[in-house]
Amino acid sequence: MQRSYERLSTEVLDAASAPVRLQVLKLLSSKGPLPYTEIMYASKLDPVRDAGKFVYHLKTLRKAGLVSVEKGTKKYGITELGKVLVEFSRDLEEYLAVKRGRLFVRTSRMTIEEFDRTRIATSLVKEAGMPQTLANEVATEAEERLLKISTSYLTAPLIRELVNTILVERKLDEYRHKLTRLGLPVNDVTILLKEASARRLDPGWVERSAGTAVTEEYVLLNSLPRDLVDAHLSGQIHLDQPDSWILKPSKFFHNIRVILQHGSPGTPAPHSLEFAIGSILKLVRTGDGQVAREQVFDNLNVFLAPFLRDASTQRVRDTVMLFLNALNWDGFSNQISPRFTIGLDRRVPERLEDVRSIGPDGKQSGVYGDYQRESEELFRIVLEALVEISRTIPLVNPSVILRLSKEDLNEKGGPLAVAYENSSTNAIPNFLIDKEEVMASSDGSMVPTGHNTLQTAGQGSVLGTVLINLPRAAYEAAGRDERL
Repeated sequence: MQRSYERLSTEVLDAASAPVRLQVLKLLSSKGPLPYTEIMYASKLDPVRDAGKFVYHLKTLRKAGLVSVEKGTKKYGITELGKVLVEFSRDLEEYLAVKRGRLFVRTSRMTIEEFDRTRIATSLVKEAGMPQTLANEVATEAEERLLKISTSYLTAPLIRELVNTILVERKLDEYRHKLTRLGLPVNDVTILLKEASARRLDPGWVERSAGTAVTEEYVLLNSLPRDLVDAHLSGQIHLDQPDSWILKPSKFFHNIRVILQHGSPGTPAPHSLEFAIGSILKLVRTGDGQVAREQVFDNLNVFLAPFLRDASTQRVRDTVMLFLNALNWDGFSNQISPRFTIGLDRRVPERLEDVRSIGPDGKQSGVYGDYQRESEELFRIVLEALVEISRTIPLVNPSVILRLSKEDLNEKGGPLAVAYENSSTNAIPNFLIDKEEVMASSDGSMVPTGHNTLQTAGQGSVLGTVLINLPRAAYEAAGRDERL
């Protein structure tokens, strides 16, 4: 029995002794099953001149049990025994390389390439902007350390870790910083997957969370001043959603007069209230991927007032209910769409009274001051709809901001009484007092109202928000006002 195993191992080693046969085994190990001709071309053999030799090599490999042929496809594939032999061959090559003072790197392509320190130098110059002379010094030191380690298993990540260590020891932090690789550790991805499973989140949440983490890391490492990032990481300040700072605004204030006159992309100007609401919803869905946190539609009841003429109260009410329910949380999913805020005016603002109004089919008819009654009616209907929805399901979206004057605060009864009561019980709506010259988001961010022209689709935006840790600042000031 012992002799039969020795004979088998001898046959296996003999079969792999020819360089061309070992090359074929490595090829099949990395590429998978391949047809006859493709193996020949990859092995740099001539299909005509070397055909006889190649048939002999394949027969030898098959006889030794290192290669098999798939019945249906007639492709040649490596066997488990062949994989063991390839792995042994690579380990042997690495061992001999180290013994002879040479280094080889096992790549992600399942190939072994001879170590070349000039690649390190090139990477330092290209990625980190290091002077060539200094890059050559670091690369040489890396090679010397690797030879002293006498490791038989080199990978690109291992080499990068060693280079980073050398940069830290040499106090070359500015270059090490630029060499940082973006990505999530395996454990972090595992945690995301477990959280998605526990909370029953869709697969897209994992993808978005992983992408957000990588983008945030890029912004903090490569786009912002180091002192600002250090203040954020130490808790002195908080950068809200930094992952979006180089991609899209945090908040965007729409100018819906543009779509009311020209329509949304691919659709004509709306001819009815329902069509106008549909165009706004389409704009909201488009903006979900272009705005990080919140979209704001100010003066909504004023701009939609011209579409209420000749529309029954019930029709307007049904349209508003559909609009608010389409924006709100569905009541059962574990994800909430980005914030959407609508601004309502108790009466037509003075700055809009003489502005030409946009009505059905994009036609200008009079000025917004002519639609005070319709504006107030839509104001009342929206508030009543908010109260009705809040009785059955939390109104997570949209956020509603009422713009009032100081005189409006003296109003008794009417729609404002409904608003005050609902705000005290359900925290909706919010109020903006005597601020006609600004537009506000749900968290209080404000931008000037602008001139409501028809030239731009936006009236303003907030690129990002910075929060100051005042309690910490007060504590560290230790009672000294000038330091605070």
